Amino acid sequence: MTDREALRRKIADEEARLTQVEKERTEALARLQELKGQLAAEDSASTLLTPVPPHNLPLLHKIPHTAEEKVALFRSLFRGREDVFPKLWENAKTGRKGYAPACSNEWVGGVCRKPRIKCGSCSHRSFIPNTDQVVVDHLQGRHVIGVYPLLPDETCFFLAADFDGPSWREDVAAFVETCRRTDRVIGIPSPFFEDEQESKPWTRTPSRKPAEVPIEGLLPKEVHAVLSQRLFVQKAGLPSPLVNRIKRLAAFQNPEFYKKQKMRLSTATTPRVISCAEDLTDHVALPRGCRDDLADLLSGYGINLSMEEKRYEGEPVAFRFQGRLTAMQAEAAKALLSHDDGIFVAPPGSGKTVVGAYLTAARGRNTLVLVHRKPILDQWVARLSSFLGVEPKSIGRIGGGKNSPNGRIDVAMIQSLVRKGKVADLVAGYGHVIVDECHHLPAVSFERVFSEVSAWNVIGLTATPYRRDGHQPIIHMQLGPVRFAFSRHRSAEERTFERRL
Repeated sequence: MTDREALRRKIADEEARLTQVEKERTEALARLQELKGQLAAEDSASTLLTPVPPHNLPLLHKIPHTAEEKVALFRSLFRGREDVFPKLWENAKTGRKGYAPACSNEWVGGVCRKPRIKCGSCSHRSFIPNTDQVVVDHLQGRHVIGVYPLLPDETCFFLAADFDGPSWREDVAAFVETCRRTDRVIGIPSPFFEDEQESKPWTRTPSRKPAEVPIEGLLPKEVHAVLSQRLFVQKAGLPSPLVNRIKRLAAFQNPEFYKKQKMRLSTATTPRVISCAEDLTDHVALPRGCRDDLADLLSGYGINLSMEEKRYEGEPVAFRFQGRLTAMQAEAAKALLSHDDGIFVAPPGSGKTVVGAYLTAARGRNTLVLVHRKPILDQWVARLSSFLGVEPKSIGRIGGGKNSPNGRIDVAMIQSLVRKGKVADLVAGYGHVIVDECHHLPAVSFERVFSEVSAWNVIGLTATPYRRDGHQPIIHMQLGPVRFAFSRHRSAEERTFERRL
């Protein structure tokens, strides 16, 4: 073999090797880009907001303020597939626009083969899941996304229907009636369904109060409800108008809204109506104090209320009351003991704490006393120790720098029982709960705690069952009606000291 032939063979070998290297380089670049795309997706997922499951979003009493609340509300209204979402694209040259599934490998060199191969046929597709951060970027204008409402099992959480043709009104009416029978209507454009007062404004009442929607069709003979920390009313078989009226039992007009409106102030963040009901999948959850109103409502339609008792009776605890009640205190205690719940109204210095200690001994169940300030916590510990004959150390304390519950008799600052919206599990372990200064109960955090109390007996103590903001209906929804109220004049007459002006 001549030197020339040997050189040609070496050149051919090197060219073949170079071709192989180029092939391996191309494959390595493709793998590298794919790995980088996966890494970018992982990094994006690690910076997401704390997710709030959209299907667990409760009925809000207020306008959402935090980013998490706003995103959760948005996702609950427009809920579709979570594993993929469409993203808006636009051709700058032609001006064409459209939506395509968001893919982490889009336009990645050596991986994405658009437009030659469509996304549906691409073996390298890696769809980006719909997350809270994706929604945040959409709301903040970083990109525009859509939603795939049809789930893989051919169901959906929301449906937007479009009707055309000359018979669209009849079609819409039939569609709405079908949805109402299955309790599926969320919202209907009002211009298409004006009532008689809107089409004939001269028939409107001066109050502009809309007429009640008649409840048509067959009504069940019995409605089942479960009484526990709240009153859970089963929705199965109930027409939508009746479900709405049940929800309205736990709603009231917000005086703050009308006060601001009267002063021509902004009402953007002030709700017109405050609702304490929660619409769950199979039930409507009402505050437990609404059970009499619910029974009256259903009775008006000839429906019997079947109540399943799930309240917690508590553990038996033996206490002996070591004191003597005044005539009025004894009368109040008798009225409170004859009911499972209720409110005791008495002016300061009338002995509400003494009556609370007496009820604790009389009911003989493990007791939790809820207060809102440390001085009141210390006062309760001292009074319970004195009137029940127990050592102060044997009374559990939660709050004020201490966390030593014993499950027999505990006094807790209500703020210490809720952290970041999560209520301590121990509130469900008492059979008797006393809420001192219960006019503070409408505060959101206080109401959140009490809505998890499943005690058989709940009592509220206050000097005034009214609030400046007009939110006192929440007190009665949670604790029931006033069972006994002290007369200031009679209370003054029963005092042992003489009053002089």
